[in-house]
Amino acid sequence: NLAIALADAGQPGEAISNYKLAIEENPGYAEAHSNLGHVLAEQEHIPEAIEQYEQALEINPNFSEAHNNLGFALASAGRLDEAEAQYRQAIENEPKYAHAYNNLGLALAMQGKIDDAIANFSKASEIDPAYGAAEGNLGHALLSKNSLDEAIPHLKKAIELGPETAEVHDNLGVALAEKGQMVEAIPQFERALAISPHMPEAHYYLGEALMMKGESAKGLTHWREALKQDPDNLEL
Repeated sequence: NLAIALADAGQPGEAISNYKLAIEENPGYAEAHSNLGHVLAEQEHIPEAIEQYEQALEINPNFSEAHNNLGFALASAGRLDEAEAQYRQAIENEPKYAHAYNNLGLALAMQGKIDDAIANFSKASEIDPAYGAAEGNLGHALLSKNSLDEAIPHLKKAIELGPETAEVHDNLGVALAEKGQMVEAIPQFERALAISPHMPEAHYYLGEALMMKGESAKGLTHWREALKQDPDNLEL
């Protein structure tokens, strides 16, 4: 419909107005409430987005996408226990919902429940083998446990599948660097910084790798940039 087209065209204000008009005409239109919540969330109007998702679920309690999106909005607001409950409800309604498993994994990881997060990222990848974000999150979770040999294949697969992100390249670079594979790590850090120049950890590791290669001047440049970007991090 018009509101969806406007949102896709990068006109969120117009999309919001059209969704609100649709809701005025049909207050029981659960999809309109959910879609309005999605646009509001993208504009970082999180409390308003939560309200719209909740209204969608009052109309249709089995609306799995609304449960998942409500979970994401709640997680954005730091309400992780509530977010977890919404993701679990989405999965109960739709057991093959890969995105809900991935988002549940993120909420669990943010609570330090890494093993449970790994199980959910793995399930998301099992359901949808082409789900690059789940592979990247699985690799990151394994990296956080220092399971380097397990993390590296998942991070490589995430890059292969896309979407390409600076974080995945950085995580792969860290995993390779921690294994002493500095030559292989360097292009990963370089690619991460090409995508997102403000990554102090990537600058630090790239500097270290270049120093080990004997390229001291380049290495010092990246170390200085790491400290410039994050002067309070004494580890850098």
